[in-house]
Amino acid sequence: MCQLHPRAYESWPIDEDMQLKNLYESGQSIGEIATILQRKPSAIRSRLQRTGLISGDSRGGTLSETHETTRDMLAQGMSTYEIANERGLARNTVIGHMERIVYQGFRVDVSHVTPDAERLGIIEQAFRAVGSAFLAPVKERLGDDFDYEELKLARIHLRQEGKLSDA
Repeated sequence: MCQLHPRAYESWPIDEDMQLKNLYESGQSIGEIATILQRKPSAIRSRLQRTGLISGDSRGGTLSETHETTRDMLAQGMSTYEIANERGLARNTVIGHMERIVYQGFRVDVSHVTPDAERLGIIEQAFRAVGSAFLAPVKERLGDDFDYEELKLARIHLRQEGKLSDA
């Protein structure tokens, strides 16, 4: 256990709380944060709750019913438009569900809803060029040929593939 989580049970310095906050808000999963900070995922969840970044009922290991439904529909090969129409949701809400699923450390097959390889490559280059996972600077760099929903879908894919770092 000590090799896997060498900093388990150590106190949390203020600068590490800031790092935790930045990692969480940048969309890193609890598992990814645990690896980076060398702590147990349960400690990360607990600290996120203690600092008010997630509520006490938010668990990295479970998804809400609505997120599970979205995940299941994606696994069936449905598009974000089809899911939104069937569930009476906005497409952006479905994409938000996808982001939350990934942020909580779950994998979801998004290959059928991500931009094609050429556009994905352009978006990936833009994320790298701006040096963050924030959408606004990428959108500004790419212009009106790309919409925010497409950028979000690309970001989900790139994060899952380990191609997008917030460093």
